[in-house]
Amino acid sequence: MDDYTYYVIGGSHSAEARRQLVKEYPLTPFFKYVECKVYAGLTHEEAKLLAWDHNNDNDYRQKMSCIERIRFFHHEYLDALQKYGPRLHPGLRRQCLLEVGIAVDESTKSEGLRKYDSWFQLAFRTREVWDLQDRIFSMWERKEIKGQRSKKAKLDP
Repeated sequence: MDDYTYYVIGGSHSAEARRQLVKEYPLTPFFKYVECKVYAGLTHEEAKLLAWDHNNDNDYRQKMSCIERIRFFHHEYLDALQKYGPRLHPGLRRQCLLEVGIAVDESTKSEGLRKYDSWFQLAFRTREVWDLQDRIFSMWERKEIKGQRSKKAKLDP
């Protein structure tokens, strides 16, 4: 059996909106379907380029949460481990930041990267430590952390 790695590239905001509409209007079949395109055999880099292009075409930008950035950095770290082995590629941190839209001034060398060290310390963990940390991130996103408060959305009158 063939195994595939798949990526959700664009449209997740539309799918979520339709999911909410199905709850509100369960008898309207139009909301139950979302068009998607399937690309087979993409490399990780090709999938990122396709996603970047999709966002540019739709002029759509969604701000990433801190957890989403850390997860993205983690996947980039794992890719770098496969390519370069245990020795980190010197430009990995800067490249990660650039890919999430954070420009780091070249003239500051490592100074500009230091303020993001805590993100990289979390992202560059592996195996059981990463798995535990990622479960905690998921609990946070589902608002399951004891004592966690959620902000109520402000609705315009």
